[in-house]
Amino acid sequence: MYINPIRARQRGTRIMSTTNAAQIRIVEYEPKHAASLAEMWNLSSESWGGDAYVHTEENMRAKRERSTDLQTFLALDGDTVVGFCSFSYYQEDEGAMYIPLLNVRPDYHSRKVGKALILNAVRRTIEMGWPRLDLYTWGGNTKAVPAYKKCGFFWEKRDDTTHLMNFIPTVLRTEAVASFFETADWYADGKRDLSLRPDGERENGFDYLTYDWEKDGRGLTMQFERTGRGLRKIETDDYSIETVIERHRLPFGRSYPITYRIVNKSGAPLEVGLEGRDGKGVEFALNETVRLDEIGKTEIVGFFKLPEAAEEPSVWRTHPGVETELRINGLRASFKTGVAPVFPIMLTTSVPAPLSVPGQETEIQIGFESRFAEEVEIEVTLPASEAVTFHPDKLRLKLPAGGRATCSLQARVERPGVAASQARIEVTSGQETFTVQGELEACFPSVSGTFWGETPKEWIAGSGPVTMRLNKSNNQFALRTAGQKHSPFWFDLPKLGPPYSDRFIERKPADVRFQQRGDAVALEADYEWDEPDGLTLTLVGELKPNGSLNFSHRVRRTNGGPLPEGLKLKLTVPVSLREAVLPYNGTFLDLGSGADAIHMDYWKPENLTENWLYFRWPIAAFGIVWPSSLVGPVRDRWRYAFEQEIGALQEGEERSTVPISFFIDTFRDWRALRAYATGRSRLDPRYPGPLSVEERWEHGPSRSTPHLAGTINRDNPFLPETFETRLFEHKDVNLAGTLRMTAQRGSIADTELSADPASELREVKGEAALAARPEADLIDLHFDMDAYSQRGSRLVFPAPQSADTVRTARVEDQGLAAYEADNGVVRLRVAPAFGPALYSMRYRGREWLDSSFPQAGPKSFWNPWFGGILSAPGGISLRSLQEEEIDADFAEVTDTAGNVWTGIKIATRIAHNESLKGFVYRQYFLLRPGSPVMAYFTAVEQRSGLPINDPVMQQNAYYSSASDLREGRFEIRDSHGAPIVYKTGRYDTDLEFEGPVRLFSAERQERLIVVPGAENGMQQYGVLLNELAGMHANDRFDGAEGSLSFVRPYFHVFTDLDPQDDALSGLRGIRFEQEE
Repeated sequence: MYINPIRARQRGTRIMSTTNAAQIRIVEYEPKHAASLAEMWNLSSESWGGDAYVHTEENMRAKRERSTDLQTFLALDGDTVVGFCSFSYYQEDEGAMYIPLLNVRPDYHSRKVGKALILNAVRRTIEMGWPRLDLYTWGGNTKAVPAYKKCGFFWEKRDDTTHLMNFIPTVLRTEAVASFFETADWYADGKRDLSLRPDGERENGFDYLTYDWEKDGRGLTMQFERTGRGLRKIETDDYSIETVIERHRLPFGRSYPITYRIVNKSGAPLEVGLEGRDGKGVEFALNETVRLDEIGKTEIVGFFKLPEAAEEPSVWRTHPGVETELRINGLRASFKTGVAPVFPIMLTTSVPAPLSVPGQETEIQIGFESRFAEEVEIEVTLPASEAVTFHPDKLRLKLPAGGRATCSLQARVERPGVAASQARIEVTSGQETFTVQGELEACFPSVSGTFWGETPKEWIAGSGPVTMRLNKSNNQFALRTAGQKHSPFWFDLPKLGPPYSDRFIERKPADVRFQQRGDAVALEADYEWDEPDGLTLTLVGELKPNGSLNFSHRVRRTNGGPLPEGLKLKLTVPVSLREAVLPYNGTFLDLGSGADAIHMDYWKPENLTENWLYFRWPIAAFGIVWPSSLVGPVRDRWRYAFEQEIGALQEGEERSTVPISFFIDTFRDWRALRAYATGRSRLDPRYPGPLSVEERWEHGPSRSTPHLAGTINRDNPFLPETFETRLFEHKDVNLAGTLRMTAQRGSIADTELSADPASELREVKGEAALAARPEADLIDLHFDMDAYSQRGSRLVFPAPQSADTVRTARVEDQGLAAYEADNGVVRLRVAPAFGPALYSMRYRGREWLDSSFPQAGPKSFWNPWFGGILSAPGGISLRSLQEEEIDADFAEVTDTAGNVWTGIKIATRIAHNESLKGFVYRQYFLLRPGSPVMAYFTAVEQRSGLPINDPVMQQNAYYSSASDLREGRFEIRDSHGAPIVYKTGRYDTDLEFEGPVRLFSAERQERLIVVPGAENGMQQYGVLLNELAGMHANDRFDGAEGSLSFVRPYFHVFTDLDPQDDALSGLRGIRFEQEE
């Protein structure tokens, strides 16, 4: 029943509840709750200051559909919503989750409903691995604030709002205190001041926030520093450890002491290890261990440095902090004490916004540091330019001797450009007034537009957010993107040789010029060479709007005799290997996976097998491409170098080097960079096979490989009786360590591969044999190397008894002729008269497909709807497919790993659709003896008579994981790799994802894992409606007329194991490149 709260108040109606807290359930919002949720808000209007707004079911549904919250939790009394808690990321500060809105229906106040919702949000924060949970309220919220504090929140001392922070997630993941919470309850045993005032103890400018617990006579105190949001003190009955910094506000550019006060209170042995680490805005190196075997105390002093920074931290954001990893009797704790670094103010311009908006104002800071020995007053006049004007344009400051001050002001950017000129500074010292000059320099790039200019330190030319800069002092040429302090690419002047000389670097350019070339901007600089003399070298940088730079040089013989034969110009290039992908020794190595692999000595440039490099920094993705005609790079100390022939130039002759291209955020994925570099328009896999080893490298899928690899059966997951195991190191180092392989279900005996560094091995091989024959097994890989350890796993399928086969037969099913393949575990059926679909897939007698067999018909948004698994080329409807020729037969196919598959193929020959007439495609549904795996791929014979632009093969698959659709579950991974489980049969969910999908339910022990091949698909998305559940996928095929190509395979795996995505790599690497 809907109750209008306004009329209820007018009638004096009282809304009562006698429910116990134990009857309250916390659930996640679903559309079915919308009506009751509307009623909750209507009955809660008085709690929010009173309003006359009437919430309805319809607007509740619409509001929740538009919501950006990660989750919405509801408190239910039966089916009635009595409490609401939204949950999301905190967008005003780093490192926190957030409760945007919390409400409890007034008649449920004081019944612990709010507590249940808050604790649920704390629990969810812990599950997600975040260190803190924040919320806002108001100071007069007398009912909620004590509850918040009891649930672990601190009221931050802040003038502009009432902000609360909860550090319980950090507390509970601190190993050093874990034993205390084995018996203590952080909520029930906490001792907090619940008064309605901000929390914290002020000391030397710091605010300390303290938790106290007591349980069975034992106590624990943990104290956090407010601005750094970090732990700075632990005190137990046995010890006390705290950090002390002399003051909170500290200037940049200096080092300061930090003291660790360690007290042994009980006399029990106490050993404390301290390891400092660099943090945001703080450099800190400390490695000390102290041991106290009796009651007493000691202090350890370390020194941290606050390097120069672009701006001071916001008063209300997480500050830089001094971070230390502690081991207290072997147990870990992370300390972080925040500080407030301030400018050591010189004549420095800071532009916080990396990109400006022409026609608008942006806030900047200009810092001033007095160099005088007495107090001075200064008046600064800021010059205007065509690109930028400042408001105000005059600043007055009083600075004490050696004093510092910072001014914030607005810069109006008329167009992208460089603000660089001398600022007039009038100084008054006592009775004397005089004028000095200060150099003002700042760059204001925008999202688009070209510009150029000169500052006292460099020449700058920009296109959009990317700038190229030529340094006046050292001739270094750099490429930089907005918001980035360091350049990913910078180059010294090239060297002429051999032999090569560094002397040319000391010269200054004779001329620097800028030029607009279409949509690109060019910077050229001439250098006169005098050894040998009579040479002019011109540096040429051409920057395009997409963030790509073509970089080359011209060499001109101005006078003198011919240059010697074999003369070369060598350009050194700094190469970052951070999260790099390298085309290396016939594979694509992913240096971002596994342990550290970015040291230049690990990799030989001569082993690069293609003409590109890719790496990623947190702010952007970068690439290098050189022409395939150019010899690849060579090692030059800690950099790479490209050498290009100049030859015997005669007087008046000029020669240009081949441009090398550098990219900033032009390609967000290394595969796209590779396609550009190799000049291939076709996307893999689009070639008929089988391919040779060389052809597979040339045309095969762009699939990266870990730099330290452990393989079983050469990464073929289908294990024969005996097979090879292998430990391989791609880096240029000797193997040192052990790879242990353990099968969870005993398919192989525990296996170990070991390498002694003295043996100077890069590879260790062994042989293993099957010890048992489960349908599937997970083999855990433990790499215990000399410097690190890491783990992985592989899903494998042991070979069944040799007598097992895949049986095929023609059968009749509900009056239709059907084709059946059965390997004793999985049974498949298709019926051409029904349609071009696999309509049945049973695992051990249980059906896993949802189809309309034996008759296609309307369902949900589709008419006709076949269900099951089928593919069709883009441009033809399912209704039109029914008019085409469809037949089936049995098939046997060998994959690229040498596995033989047997099953059914459905051939569809298009003869009626005008645009695709002559097009033939064959769908293969294949099994292996005794294995719980179905392989599905499509072979495409493009005989339509015309090329097809943007060719797409559309796959539809509909699954049944439970007898009641609402009990099914559909699990994917989000962009960060975290699992998300959707409940099927509930409501329409718009869902795109990548990688495998897992389907399961409580009524079935096994789950179905759909594993796409390694090739990049165009799109995968879930189809989750109230009537059905499944997935659609779009994959490319070769649209060239006359081509034969193979769409990437999809493997359907049935197992009660829980393999993570990395365990599926063997399956994902299998391809089909030939038919029967």
